[in-house]
Amino acid sequence: MSGYPPPVGFNTNPDAPAGYPPQGPMGFPPQGGYPPQGGQMGYPPQGQMGYPPQDQMGYPPQGQMGYPPQGQMGYPPQGQMGYPPQGLMGQLPPQGQMGYPPYGGQPGYGGAPSPQGGYTNVSGYGPPQPMGLGYGAGAVAGPSGSCSGGAAMGFLSIYYSGRPTVVPIPCFNPCDDAENLRKAMRGLGTDEGCIIAVLSKRTCGQRSEIAKKYKASFGKDLDKHLKSELSGKFEELVLLSLETLPEMLATTMHDAMKGAGTDERLLIQALVPYPNAIVGEIPKAYNKKYGRDIIADVRGDTSGDFEKILVALLQAQREEGTPVSVNCAAADAEALYKAGEKRLGTEEAVFTRILTQRSFEQIKAICQCYQQKYGKSLETAIKKETSGNYRDTMVSIVRYAEDKNALLATWFYESMVGIGTRDKALMQLVLGRCEIDLQDVKEAYQRKYGKCLVKAIENDTSGDYKRMLVALVGP
Repeated sequence: MSGYPPPVGFNTNPDAPAGYPPQGPMGFPPQGGYPPQGGQMGYPPQGQMGYPPQDQMGYPPQGQMGYPPQGQMGYPPQGQMGYPPQGLMGQLPPQGQMGYPPYGGQPGYGGAPSPQGGYTNVSGYGPPQPMGLGYGAGAVAGPSGSCSGGAAMGFLSIYYSGRPTVVPIPCFNPCDDAENLRKAMRGLGTDEGCIIAVLSKRTCGQRSEIAKKYKASFGKDLDKHLKSELSGKFEELVLLSLETLPEMLATTMHDAMKGAGTDERLLIQALVPYPNAIVGEIPKAYNKKYGRDIIADVRGDTSGDFEKILVALLQAQREEGTPVSVNCAAADAEALYKAGEKRLGTEEAVFTRILTQRSFEQIKAICQCYQQKYGKSLETAIKKETSGNYRDTMVSIVRYAEDKNALLATWFYESMVGIGTRDKALMQLVLGRCEIDLQDVKEAYQRKYGKCLVKAIENDTSGDYKRMLVALVGP
């Protein structure tokens, strides 16, 4: 007996008891779809979908594990729980565009800096957007049968949004940018400064538009021309910046597994902190670029429970856009206790299923319930019951749920601490977060380590590679 309630189908009645999702192929719940278009992707009216006020959802005093009656799980006024006030959200992209901004025509943010050196303006930038929707992911619904028992409602989770450091520039002109890049690579020598000024201050969608204009205007692929002109880590960073987020993550996962040895941290960083809409595209991008099945490669390069949790994450079956259920959190906390600390040995499959399928909001509630009911943190229990890369993956999931910015700051720190730099991990973090929440991560880094992230990068890198990283991270 695992302590789970009997499975039920997707329940659209928010007052009905919560159940667990029906199992699909490979033990995962059915794939969820995207919420309907037409203005249903923003926050719902106040009181219908956030977290409840503190006095209605907080866990009861220790020893009183009763849960609030149904009907008290309302949502707080806007501005609480880290959600922005209504009106700060950017317009979500049309369905099928994976959360990336539309190419061209981005609204301006104010005056751009004056052109320099005879080039058309290449570095205009305005104030950061409240929510990053470039590399960031749009709102998506969780799989049907989600544990909350309520209807999945579209919203942009705080776990996949924040304050970016790279935003669309005003008066974006891909033709001018393509011409400036051609001038930077024409003749003897290369103007690396112009390349940095253009590519570091354009969003992923804008870089893609520049590449299209470059091909149309000059008959040559921009990435191939850049590859012929650049070298080393600067070349690698520039070429990665031309890829979409799923493509960049697929590339770094391939790099983590090629050759002798495996960079397990790159694999964990690629899969844990991104939504289904992004993770679900990684296998397609991987197959398109390398002609290989990423799941087969993961299975060939890893083993045991670490292999299983990576494969589970690649299914992109995390519940998203569903309200937190305290009853489900209590049931999951009990199931984890019975699968771990209560018994001899560990039932790893229970840990893998819960931590790869529950939303991060729900996992945070599970952590709170576990602490209150058993007197220790879920992270402590995981460290006691598991080991190695499997343990590190689960600890990363729990820490991301509890404080995503603190975890990302730690990953930045670990990519640069000690002798040498883990450059691939650093590039993956900078490019992966600069259009989502890197400004928030910078502040978390300052709080946690008492130093500026930009200064740390400047001290640990050099040359044009350093200048490109610093330009992406911002002042």
